[in-house]
Amino acid sequence: MKKHQHGAITLLITSVLLLCALILTLGSYRSIFYQIKRAQNEVVARQQHWQAEGGLECAFTKVYQDKDMTQLTAAASVGYFSTQCSSPLSLHQIISTPVIVGKSYQLSAKVLSTNDSHITKTLRFKSDKGKGAIQTESSIKIIADASVEIAPEVNDEVLNNGKFDCTAMRFKDTVEFIANGNTLQTTLPIDTPADFTECNDYTSLSSNALITQAGSLPIGAFMSDFKHDADIDTFYNYFGMKKTPANLVSVKADYFHIDLTSGGNCATLVKSAFDSGKEKVWVYGDCVISPNLSVMDGAGVITPRSLVVENGVFVTYGANVFDGSFYHLVDMSMFDDPTASGTDLDLLPAYWASLTLPLGFDKSLIEDNSIYIDTGSFFPKGGVFLDTPNGLSTIKGSLNLDFTNSYNPFDEPSTVVWQKGSWHDF
Repeated sequence: MKKHQHGAITLLITSVLLLCALILTLGSYRSIFYQIKRAQNEVVARQQHWQAEGGLECAFTKVYQDKDMTQLTAAASVGYFSTQCSSPLSLHQIISTPVIVGKSYQLSAKVLSTNDSHITKTLRFKSDKGKGAIQTESSIKIIADASVEIAPEVNDEVLNNGKFDCTAMRFKDTVEFIANGNTLQTTLPIDTPADFTECNDYTSLSSNALITQAGSLPIGAFMSDFKHDADIDTFYNYFGMKKTPANLVSVKADYFHIDLTSGGNCATLVKSAFDSGKEKVWVYGDCVISPNLSVMDGAGVITPRSLVVENGVFVTYGANVFDGSFYHLVDMSMFDDPTASGTDLDLLPAYWASLTLPLGFDKSLIEDNSIYIDTGSFFPKGGVFLDTPNGLSTIKGSLNLDFTNSYNPFDEPSTVVWQKGSWHDF
């Protein structure tokens, strides 16, 4: 009997132990399942986070390329970012909220519409001052009959060597200097930051030289103050907005207009407009400045002025003084013959032949792609901007460009950066 009792007790204890083991095992599995589920949720969460991060980087790139602050309002931004960023990345939306209008904006990317999970990052527009006293999308030829001096524009940020990056000219294609026994000098800048020490480089030439994308000939002739920029955007650098038909209309609305498509003396009409108190003058058609143009301030006075010449050649002949900035805007396709093969400027020589030029003007300066010829020492103190791609701009004579940014009525261009502290700064 005792033997059977001991067997029953042993069986009972074994069953209890097995039951306990089973309970512990099931509990362990439950914990494992929980950990698996939690890990899966973590993976999904990180995937969504990376997805949203990608959306913000995409949005930043779009803002950097378009440079259009008008699209960064809460109302406009959702649609603005949708086609190229939100939809391709399967995001619910990317929205921009102004922090300081025109200065900084908070971007927020949301993956799902069903929860409030999102990530944010702040971008800001910072000054990109220092692009150059002369900025050109056309090639430049300088034929010196006397000294050529350019006071450069200075970037506000000090370099590692304690000096400053100064730019006399920013160009897209080529710059050629023909000395004729004279010199080209980058002089001391006039506009400088409070902590300015000296420019990193100063170009000084006394013989013929050429600079292209590949570098300068002779080697080292042009210094770093002459900068090749294949992506130069003269319109944005001058007006502070992307060149679009809508923005062009918006810009023109602030100008006094002069239409020379049917003739007229450009110098007389431009001087009359500025003398009457206009500070922004927009000329349509060819502008031949002869015998001279004199628009200048009195001692100690600086008046920001802007002269724009659109869709016409620009010629100066005689002595000129212009205390302001100059922008040459030409749709170069107007000189392409649609009946001929290829895209070029084949109509431009005939266009020049039809112009009435000043008596004594040296027509040998006209080349197949000439669009701007200055033989009258035209040096706008607020800078020269040549939006004439594939054209040739020729300066013959002397030049003394005392670049002073205050003569330009537009703010310095800006560039887009992430605001430190709003993202991973490591």
